[in-house]
Amino acid sequence: MVVTQLAELISNDSGAGGTASLRALVPVESLAVGMRLAEDLYSSSGLKLLSRGTVLTEHALDAILRRHRAEPILHAAAVHRAA
Repeated sequence: MVVTQLAELISNDSGAGGTASLRALVPVESLAVGMRLAEDLYSSSGLKLLSRGTVLTEHALDAILRRHRAEPILHAAAVHRAA
């Protein structure tokens, strides 16, 4: 999980034209149906919840929020920006 977060920080500093311009970090509470994950989503204990590329459905979003209430996801989720 630490490696994933470090990679996110590095890619966010990559500047225009890098992958950071194609994705956004969104707080878990602000995720919405239809968003597509740009990175795997993990719980704070390191449990992989969803894979990169997953398009959030109502069912997936409900599961994420239930997990978040039981075991807070401390980092924002990386999602692809709308074109």
